[in-house]
Amino acid sequence: MVESYAQLLQKGIKALKHNSPVEALMLFEQANDQHSTPLSRSYLAYCLAKVKGQHQRAISLCKSALRDEPHNSAHYLNLGRIYMNANRKEQAMQIFRRGIKLGPNPELLEELKKFDRRQPLVFPTLPRTHLLNKYSGKLLSFIGFR
Repeated sequence: MVESYAQLLQKGIKALKHNSPVEALMLFEQANDQHSTPLSRSYLAYCLAKVKGQHQRAISLCKSALRDEPHNSAHYLNLGRIYMNANRKEQAMQIFRRGIKLGPNPELLEELKKFDRRQPLVFPTLPRTHLLNKYSGKLLSFIGFR
């Protein structure tokens, strides 16, 4: 039985949520072969980065989906995740923030929360990278005051 584009897409998204990126990659490839849409390209791009490590190709594919549908927050989520997978955290954070501006998306909010794991500065008037902030924060954490 040949599955429809919508079924393949739905199963692929479900596979991603159940942490099965290889299965999701196969489903999104089939969906994209049947009917290439911005959504199928976006999810396919994320899976390519996650499973095969093809970051440049994935970024290019996801950006094309974003150009076609700039108001779909799923594309921002996938592109941000691709940047995270490529260890480009600053770009990922920018993309997640742009996606949040379109409207509330629980998955985007969850990804952004991963960046907010830092403690407040010990010396707020000094930059985070200042030696006093770095080492006094580490010391306070070590002795259990943070």
